[in-house]
Amino acid sequence: MPKDRRGKLTQRHQPSAKTSSRIFAVAEEQTEKIDQEKDLSELTANELLRTTGTQPTSASKIPVNIPTKKEKQQAKHERLLQRLSAGTSPYSKSHNRRLKRKQKTALSTDLQSVQKALNTIAEDILPTVAESNHNPDSHHTSRPKQALGMIGEGKGITLTKQQRKRALELEQLRQSAIMTNSDYRKNPFDAIRRHAQNSLLSHENLGKS
Repeated sequence: MPKDRRGKLTQRHQPSAKTSSRIFAVAEEQTEKIDQEKDLSELTANELLRTTGTQPTSASKIPVNIPTKKEKQQAKHERLLQRLSAGTSPYSKSHNRRLKRKQKTALSTDLQSVQKALNTIAEDILPTVAESNHNPDSHHTSRPKQALGMIGEGKGITLTKQQRKRALELEQLRQSAIMTNSDYRKNPFDAIRRHAQNSLLSHENLGKS
C-alpha cells in the first residue's frame, strides 16, 4: 500500500495575524521599549518583573487633564456671555429699524409740543408785561426783555393759576424730551448740563440784555 505524502505541518497552518490587526494591539508610540543591556533569559519571573519595573521607559506618558465640574460651569458661562455679546438685540434688523423710526417720531413730536407750549406761554406772559409797563404804579426801572423760553431773573409779577399750570406742563415736556434724547442715555450729566445752559440765563447775559 503506497504511503500518503503529507506536506509539512507548517504549511497547513494559517499564518499568524499581524501586530496591527490584532485585537489588543496598541500603537507603536504607546508601547514601552525595554533596553536589555544583559541577557534576561536566565532570570526568574519575579526577577524579570522587578528588572523591567525599575527601567525607565522611552516615551513619557502624557497626563490627561480632566476638567472639573466648576471649570465646566465656568466655560458654559463664558460661552453664554459670548452669545449675548454677539447679538445685543433679540429682534431682527427690520424690527430694530422700526423701533428707531418710532423713537425719532416720538422725539420730534415732543419737541413740537414744547414749541407750542412756549408760544402759548409767551402769548400769555407778554401782554401781562406790557400792561405792567403802562401801569404808573409799577416799577420805574425798565427791565430788559428776556429771551423766549429762557429762565432768568423774575419780573416781580405773580403768575396766574393758568400760567403756573402751563409752566408746569412745559417743564414736564422738557423732562420727557430730555429723557428720550439719545445723548441723555449716553451721558446723562452732560445732557442735563447742556439743558441748563440752554434754558437758564447766566449773570453775564442778564447784565448785557
